[in-house]
Amino acid sequence: MIQSMSRKGNCLDNAPAESFFKKIKVERIYHRNYLTIEEVRSDLFEYIEIFLQHEKTTFIFRLYKSC
Repeated sequence: MIQSMSRKGNCLDNAPAESFFKKIKVERIYHRNYLTIEEVRSDLFEYIEIFLQHEKTTFIFRLYKSC
């Protein structure tokens, strides 16, 4: 993934991506010492999978709760 910068005046178009990158940095990268790039890739993949699974479970719970 490559983090991008917005043009001047378009501060909200990258807000979700910037929020995601900040969350990864604060929750994972700043608290760990990686020895290889493979460790970084593996850890970030695991983090993203857990995050997405939680989001999917939360969405399904809200869907059933509203019925």
